[in-house]
Amino acid sequence: MISNSVRRILDFLGIAPVKVPEAEIVDIDSLSPSIKRIRLKGQFEKLQFTSGSYVSFKLNYTQTRKYTVSTLDKAKGCLEFIVYLHKQKGSGQAFMSQLAIGNKISMNSLRSNSNYLDLPSTKFVFFGDETSLGLGLSLYQKWKQMNSEFIFLFELDEENKDIPEKLGFEQAVVYPKNKVFRNERTIGQLAPIESTQWKDAIFLL
Repeated sequence: MISNSVRRILDFLGIAPVKVPEAEIVDIDSLSPSIKRIRLKGQFEKLQFTSGSYVSFKLNYTQTRKYTVSTLDKAKGCLEFIVYLHKQKGSGQAFMSQLAIGNKISMNSLRSNSNYLDLPSTKFVFFGDETSLGLGLSLYQKWKQMNSEFIFLFELDEENKDIPEKLGFEQAVVYPKNKVFRNERTIGQLAPIESTQWKDAIFLL
């Protein structure tokens, strides 16, 4: 068993247990000024994918960034992830902003997220913001396939309030940024929290 610290070192060096083949950017969909959906084409048939899995990008000599895979179609060789360009400009934003169609991109690894494996329920309430759209979309596809009951509660900036609809989410409610999720009292008054329908659901933050 490899420890998390060793995994991080190997991941940064590009010596990952499961190396992702180099892929080509074939589409960049600007869903809003701060949200992009990036589609890659490559040989992904050997990847072991579960909902919530993420890839790691090496930005420079000292930094890496992780992005949740929102969609992976092994048959078509397509992988997608959602990028949020933070207002606080950093190396991650700079890296993602300069990507263009036709670029070749290397990913160090594809790893599963154990927090979202085999959850003991068929009812889910998901809380998120711009940074969790990719994870939400990945779980949405899994839960819909399982015929689970679910609802997504997103707190988004005004410019991003239509993003869940553009991504195809069903059962998604959008709240204004910084007006609901920062206050325990207002969270407790949300309809899904008060509704008996979701009393036995798993809440994911």
